[in-house]
Amino acid sequence: MSSTRPRRSAPAAASVPDNVRRGLASFVNGNEELVRAMGVEEDGDGGDLVDALLDVLRVNALSHEMLLARFFDASALSSYCEGVLGKSGKGSAATLAERIAREWSKPGFGT
Repeated sequence: MSSTRPRRSAPAAASVPDNVRRGLASFVNGNEELVRAMGVEEDGDGGDLVDALLDVLRVNALSHEMLLARFFDASALSSYCEGVLGKSGKGSAATLAERIAREWSKPGFGT
């Protein structure tokens, strides 16, 4: 008898809500070099950075909030909060990631 536990599969990139996908796209817009610097590679067949970030979410079993807090510094998140969302840019990376994730989770985000 094996004592190994079954692994939980990571959520598929396609399971990310459209508003979160639009949020990631709005974050990537203007931060392309920052996203590439974290080692994310685009597909050779025209795949974009948003899909690459969705792969990072899937492979690491992260939420979009955890992705932002773990891979991006507070200055990039602060600029996004102030410039795109019109929200306060004060706080740590975790605080800013939570603020961004809250906005992205609203059903009408990016429409």
